[in-house]
Amino acid sequence: MEPVKINELHAFEFDNGQDLLNGPVGTWFIAPEDKVVSSKHNPSKEDVIFVRLQSCGPGWYHPQPKDENS
Repeated sequence: MEPVKINELHAFEFDNGQDLLNGPVGTWFIAPEDKVVSSKHNPSKEDVIFVRLQSCGPGWYHPQPKDENS
């Protein structure tokens, strides 16, 4: 999955005590994929972990599907 950029509404809705817009690498949140990823990518309603990786600038997150088998 490609990185996605969140906006202020996402940051407020999925607030988990971290600065989701400007937080450091390692900042994360969990949200239904279809609430964050654009509809043109056919997102599911499943929860996804969004993590800010080294390659992501502020406000950008890389979706990591939750592995139910681990």
